[in-house]
Amino acid sequence: MNNQFTELLNKINPEILSNPDVDLVEGGILDSLSIMNMIVEIENAFQMEFDFEDILPENFKSAQTIWDVVIKRGGKVD
Repeated sequence: MNNQFTELLNKINPEILSNPDVDLVEGGILDSLSIMNMIVEIENAFQMEFDFEDILPENFKSAQTIWDVVIKRGGKVD
């Protein structure tokens, strides 16, 4: 993960990074609306698009799983 990504996650919801051992979806940190808002923010910041097949709960379990999707989809990272 890079600094731009962690700063973006902190802006969206500081609990995302402060709870690394908690499943973000099952732990109630992210819900469907916050995931959709996060997707828009990430797509804009990293000039990429999530594919429909990426929008699965397992891809939003942690900051790392979200970052993995950004990399997989060719997000522009510094």
